[in-house]
Amino acid sequence: EPFVAVSSSTGIRLIARSSIACLTVRFELGPDDDELPYERQRATITLRGGGTVTGELRWTALPGRRRTLDHLNDSSTHLVVHNNEETSYVPKAHVAAVSEVK
Repeated sequence: EPFVAVSSSTGIRLIARSSIACLTVRFELGPDDDELPYERQRATITLRGGGTVTGELRWTALPGRRRTLDHLNDSSTHLVVHNNEETSYVPKAHVAAVSEVK
């Protein structure tokens, strides 16, 4: 649906989903499972509005499609960025640039 209700100290606001550039949630991560078949790349995502999100991208890659570029160009609509006890969800439509961090 195009709008989502958000509760704040001033009441309920109806926010256009298409205007949300990043949604970050905090939670404690479980143990890391090295058996999972996914790629990892530390990155800084620069948003079209000028903000940045830094953390680790993780994705399950198809054979021959393991590069970060392949992940950015796949059919998913958002990036998931992991950073300590936070996970950020960034719609690809709001991404201006992605810089790989070594």
